[in-house]
Amino acid sequence: MAWLLGHACPLWFGVGIDAGGGYPHDQLDVTLLPATDYVRTRVVARQIYSVLKCRMLAGDADKWQSVLSGLKRYLLEECRNEDGTFCFQSWPASGRRDTVVDNYDQAFALYALALLNAAEPDTVLRRYAQDLLRRLHEIRGAEPYGFHENDERSGNLLTNPHMHMFEALLAWAESDVDGIWRRELDGLAALFFERLYNAENGFVTECFDTGWMPATGMRGDVVEPGHQFEWATLMGRYFTLTGSARLDLGDFYRRALKAGVPDGGSFVRSALNTKGDCTDARARLWPHTEWLKAALMMARRDAGNRAAYEADALRAWQGLKSFLNHEVAGLWYDWRAPDGSFTHEPARASSMYHIVGAIEAMAAYQSRGGDR
Repeated sequence: MAWLLGHACPLWFGVGIDAGGGYPHDQLDVTLLPATDYVRTRVVARQIYSVLKCRMLAGDADKWQSVLSGLKRYLLEECRNEDGTFCFQSWPASGRRDTVVDNYDQAFALYALALLNAAEPDTVLRRYAQDLLRRLHEIRGAEPYGFHENDERSGNLLTNPHMHMFEALLAWAESDVDGIWRRELDGLAALFFERLYNAENGFVTECFDTGWMPATGMRGDVVEPGHQFEWATLMGRYFTLTGSARLDLGDFYRRALKAGVPDGGSFVRSALNTKGDCTDARARLWPHTEWLKAALMMARRDAGNRAAYEADALRAWQGLKSFLNHEVAGLWYDWRAPDGSFTHEPARASSMYHIVGAIEAMAAYQSRGGDR
């Protein structure tokens, strides 16, 4: 917490935000200068999440209000397309915008709208969210659920944008009783159980054909352990919201742990195949945050095995801390090689969303005493 509030927040909500435009810099180098000239919509949305969560952790509901106001303005005025969707990225210096509609950005825009509305209810935010969902169904609706990746409804269907859409809809359903959110959420939950999750191998894969069957070749065989942990946490929230459980979360979590983290280790492998064999032994920052969150979620749900899950969370935290041990306090490394070396490159603002989520989960768990 001290690192987050004392170093990361002052940095990323200070020099990490353009003073004139209010938008976030996508990457910062070791001299704390922006390493890019573009602004990605997903990063704007993720930094809205970070500000809202961090000021809650700081115990000050008004902290960084000017930063939040600038991010909100940029999201709604500079990132939103005329048809209610959100653009991929923009270049503030030239005023140019890439209006390509990427489902990943739509999911995070929807999530940011939910968080902003929960913090300060606003009918405009609700209308924007409803307009976005309606437009996506019009131009990209897939059968039986979900969305195609383009307006031609061609090419592969991807799991990751749907996972974040599920996350966004959870946020809306948890904070707003309007039935539209729950209907959309239940539809994506059905997609998970009927198509995304393979009960035979116990994994969620990343890529499908237009009929929601696993894509042919290597693309249909990719399993990301970090996403297994992320799905576990989201499904835990969904089961709490709905009072139902269609999946043994303990089995799902343990399968991801066994295949994704070497015995007794603290680093998550980047990729596996559906047999559980490692195909990419590198480690990236964000899966450690999702492992930590999933372990704490399981510790709350399974009192009989709480100690084991708490030990897992501690291992995940040890792994995560190594990425945060940067030469510039408040920055982080993104990639770790199998030999233990870290890739030296500009720090990505997008990772703050993951880091803040993990620290928030730890703070919530500690404040409730593990729900003992």
